Amino acid sequence: MNPSNEQTTAPDPEELVTVLEAAQELGMGESTLWLLIKRHDLPRYRMPGRGKTTFVRRSDVERAYRTPVPIAGREAKKAAA
Repeated sequence: MNPSNEQTTAPDPEELVTVLEAAQELGMGESTLWLLIKRHDLPRYRMPGRGKTTFVRRSDVERAYRTPVPIAGREAKKAAA
């Protein structure tokens, strides 16, 4: 994957939404999506003529949002002991 997490192959522009739009559609915080992007769990795209606006693919957001992520809590500490 591209180290900057910015994809070089362009998906169908109809499938791209801004980070804010994706967050609003899913009813989640924009900062949550930025965290997924930062952790390289969610690819991001830029479109010519749209400046520095960051886009994500709807299907990628839905997949990343529905993928369970282990949490480090008491259960994880017990399992490690």
